[in-house]
Amino acid sequence: MIVKNVDFKFSTWVHDDKEVMFRYSNSGAAVFSQSHRLIVAMEYLPSGHLDAKVLGLDGNIVTSITPSEEDISYQYIVAHPSSKSGIAVVASYSELVGHFQDWHFEVNLDDFSIGNRLTPAY
Repeated sequence: MIVKNVDFKFSTWVHDDKEVMFRYSNSGAAVFSQSHRLIVAMEYLPSGHLDAKVLGLDGNIVTSITPSEEDISYQYIVAHPSSKSGIAVVASYSELVGHFQDWHFEVNLDDFSIGNRLTPAY
């Protein structure tokens, strides 16, 4: 399973020997969760709102990720070894929190939400 993010316009991967493609309205990227066998695709919005979809390996949308209750602005999605799903989003606080403004937040694929703050994002 390889996810390729091409010019932030679409992401592709191979499933059952077929290439699957997910296109973004503006720009975005996707990350594969080995532990959950799902893909999370995030549209990068200038407003900082969260638009992240959970996809099956066949490319069909399973559900959306619920934003955190914290007041944060979402930036981008990444693979992250400290996250149970292996996926995190980088989001920003309006002020410093623990000496940092940008943090990795876990993408929780057990309840399809943005979970715990993990580590500062540099």
